[in-house]
Amino acid sequence: GRAVVKLCAGGRFEDARRVFEVRGLNGGESKCRRIAVEKLEFPGNFSSSLLGGGFHADWCIVKGFGQKDDWVAALPLISSYVSGSRPLPTAFLKDALNTLSRGGQWEWAHLIFTQWSRPLSPGNVVSISDILLSHGRSSDVLPTLSVALRDKTKAFRRAAYFGVVTAAHNRNVPKLADECYECAVKARAMPWIVSSYNSTTVTFDLHSLNVAGACAAVRVGLREVFRDPDVDVDVVIVTGRGKNSKVPYEPILRPQIQDLLIDAIYPPLPSYTLRGNLGAIMLEREGVREWVSWESWVKGRLLVGVAGKLRGVGERVRKAVERKG
Repeated sequence: GRAVVKLCAGGRFEDARRVFEVRGLNGGESKCRRIAVEKLEFPGNFSSSLLGGGFHADWCIVKGFGQKDDWVAALPLISSYVSGSRPLPTAFLKDALNTLSRGGQWEWAHLIFTQWSRPLSPGNVVSISDILLSHGRSSDVLPTLSVALRDKTKAFRRAAYFGVVTAAHNRNVPKLADECYECAVKARAMPWIVSSYNSTTVTFDLHSLNVAGACAAVRVGLREVFRDPDVDVDVVIVTGRGKNSKVPYEPILRPQIQDLLIDAIYPPLPSYTLRGNLGAIMLEREGVREWVSWESWVKGRLLVGVAGKLRGVGERVRKAVERKG
């Protein structure tokens, strides 16, 4: 069935038709599917296979509607799969939600997801989060995540949080990635990186985190540790030596974290390798404190600016009311 979907997505309708015939995926006819096939204008011989119905036939139709940006016609078919006891492939829900969101109907995509009563996979949760991010709806991700992860196992929550943090990182939404990481730590789905703390040094251990999780954890960890202005410690970040990398001893996290500290943080945070330990880097306290102070100042300025605009709006409304009065 998945082969049919891939062939359809690639425009190889004749090959897909043969797969339908060989696999015997045809079922009963449906008026809804007949109308859908006519709108999609598939080749006739492939359309006859789709008219037979069945999950994989409907999946092909939903993908076709996605390519045509025709969410209205796809919605009845998508809705018919909302309820049921059998889990569906992660890719089906993703394609269905993409079809709706590509038509500008992210609200429908969100509604379908929240009403989905079939068993979900972590991939489904990541899919809807990524769709919301692609439409600039980052503020809706955490509420959606909260609903989707209710009563789920620790392993499910861990996979979902890792996926959403990665999606936010890839979409260049670091604020959401940091917030997701904080939520994941509270839910014990992702590890807190502070492994040791003494009077001179705090150590961050990035083992068990991917690149996206490590970047978010470093930002959150630095803010949390230096929240107290009296803290006076250097920061050691254990990135690992790459012992278990695909290419042995070629570090994965270290170059990514150093790029983050230099290119994605202002003021930049220079780091240096610990003597005798190629798997760890050191940040000096003065630089970290300067960065945390700068972030707080910028955040304060933004809040002051927003408050000023709101005051301006309120004043204009008051004057307009007085003129009408």
